[in-house]
Amino acid sequence: MPTQKRDLDMAEAGVTTTDVSVIEVEPRLAALVRKRVPFARIPETQREAREALTAALDSANLQPAGPWLTVWRTPQDGLIDYAPGVFVPDGLDVTDEISLFPLPRGRAVHLRMDGPYEGLPDAWSRLFAGCAGERLAGLNWEIYVPGTSPDKNRTDLFALLG
Repeated sequence: MPTQKRDLDMAEAGVTTTDVSVIEVEPRLAALVRKRVPFARIPETQREAREALTAALDSANLQPAGPWLTVWRTPQDGLIDYAPGVFVPDGLDVTDEISLFPLPRGRAVHLRMDGPYEGLPDAWSRLFAGCAGERLAGLNWEIYVPGTSPDKNRTDLFALLG
């Protein structure tokens, strides 16, 4: 899809984005529920993971150390390595379902999207188009800051550089 058409589609959907930039990211500890799922199961996987993580935090009497996020790797064979999670303090126990994952330090391509989550596929296309010539490591993540309504949501998109 040409960039101009994508921009119009995103604007019609109430989505705006920043320019793509390369930034330094610092390590942050996240608790994740990692699955390989088809794209159609992403919403269900997101809900199930949030329920499991909320229960684990409540059981450990811990509060999240930051917002919800999703870590994902490049899809293969129609499945995506998809890991919804939340930033946590040290002290959360891992389980068969929940693992701890430190987001790495390094350089990442970044784009901020404001608006409903339905705009994420186009925002990711814009991010990847904007990092042509960069070597991607294959690790990507989204950090969600919900708004008072879907058009007020903020999502930060990151693709780690290799």
